[in-house]
Amino acid sequence: MRIKNKQHNSSSCFVCGLKNKKGLHTRFFELENGLVFATINLANDYNSYQGRTHGGIISALLDETIGRAISIIEPNTFGVTTTLIVKYKAPTPLKETLICLGKIISNNRFVFEGIGKIIKLDGTVVASAVAKYFKMDVEKINNGPLPHQEWFIEEGELPNINGLEHLLVLEDV
Repeated sequence: MRIKNKQHNSSSCFVCGLKNKKGLHTRFFELENGLVFATINLANDYNSYQGRTHGGIISALLDETIGRAISIIEPNTFGVTTTLIVKYKAPTPLKETLICLGKIISNNRFVFEGIGKIIKLDGTVVASAVAKYFKMDVEKINNGPLPHQEWFIEEGELPNINGLEHLLVLEDV
């Protein structure tokens, strides 16, 4: 299993914005098996109950991960979320490496759907989701063109995924 591509980060997005002081600074990658992949280690700032990640943060991660998966098959397609159904399966720990995975399960001219999950390194699925997105021109979403310096940030090294291959699969959620 290899990483095919690193996806762009923005500067201000809550999930992927590298300059958002309150954001998650998540970097996303495309795997050769057609999945979007990210690892994240959440700080205490994102807790709900002591030592557990807030459900809204989990939803945001799944939404971003699944929504980015369309770019593997349609690199210039953007979408807005119309439906996100999250299943919380186990407490999501803070200060522990988590893996986020997403893939597209259906795609037509106007809409795409995908699935995703967040798992711990021991293989425990902590959350999964099914989501639907309406395809929309990025200039309409953004109220104008995306400034290059805002969206096309390429900072960061490729993560080492050796030994994680058995976790980098996504079947039905």
